[in-house]
Amino acid sequence: MVGGEVHAGAPQRVMADGGGCARTRITRDEMKIGFRSLSRVTEPHAPARTSGSFVIEPGHPTLDPA
Repeated sequence: MVGGEVHAGAPQRVMADGGGCARTRITRDEMKIGFRSLSRVTEPHAPARTSGSFVIEPGHPTLDPA
């Protein structure tokens, strides 16, 4: 993986450089991706926010805003 790290305890999370991660939820009907980021990576327990959410649906292989 380039620029990220997979967490053994939570393989659905990938930490990216810069204090963020992508969370995914996969069902039969869709795949949802939520990108989370920290407001301040230098501060322990800094608040996280969802910086973007996207969905991929069957038969429509594009990343669309959720």
